[in-house]
Amino acid sequence: MIKDSFWKKYSSNLILGLIDIGLIVFIIFFPAKIVIKDINELSSLRKTLFSLEEQEDNFDNLNKSYRINLETIKGIDNAFVNSEEPVDLLTFIEDLSEELELSTKITPTVPQESKSDIWPSMIFRLSCKGGPEKLIAFLEKLENSRYLMEMTDINLKKAKVLSTPGQEENPDKIEAEFTLRAYAR
Repeated sequence: MIKDSFWKKYSSNLILGLIDIGLIVFIIFFPAKIVIKDINELSSLRKTLFSLEEQEDNFDNLNKSYRINLETIKGIDNAFVNSEEPVDLLTFIEDLSEELELSTKITPTVPQESKSDIWPSMIFRLSCKGGPEKLIAFLEKLENSRYLMEMTDINLKKAKVLSTPGQEENPDKIEAEFTLRAYAR
């Protein structure tokens, strides 16, 4: 009888204690699981937000660089000759020849396509007659012009001077022949 009352008394306490522990675990465990899930989601959102802010900063820096270099970009576009109407380049060469008092003949040639050519180009054969210092100045001004071009096959020789009545003969004149490749857009 003592055993039965002891067992009844403590068994009910044991059952109530297990129910209490179950309630405590239920009350703490499930909300903690939800909180941990929310924390992980919040962490993921923070990483995404940081990534978006970084992308925004990169875009702003790129936009600033573009605006700073816009004039340079426009200048690069002007460095290429208009392949349909190369009038600007030809006028530049003619005006430069007149300025330096050179006799210049411009002959367009058919460009030979090469796999190593990055850009399309136009090729002209130039023949210039004049004083050596003026020819050097002409070549320097061509080299330093706004156009993207290269000179190849330069051939210099003493010019044949025909004396005409009333004109002084200049035996120091030379003739320069070269190929001018102007890159086009």
